[in-house]
Amino acid sequence: MFNFLKQAIINHLESEVNLKGLLVVYLVDLNIALFISQYFLGSRWPMVIGVHLVALFGLYGVYHNKQLKK
Repeated sequence: MFNFLKQAIINHLESEVNLKGLLVVYLVDLNIALFISQYFLGSRWPMVIGVHLVALFGLYGVYHNKQLKK
């Protein structure tokens, strides 16, 4: 499933992928996680850390695959 989503993102991107754009996407994901975490019971940090790691791995995979195709 993860590889399917990663491939869909790669195929959707028509322009060059750069680190600045991926960083903006990562920061938006993290801000959304911080916003919705206040509505969950218990500690918010496990969910925020989980979103943080998933976003980092996903964005690294997209960037790495784009670099390999050059």
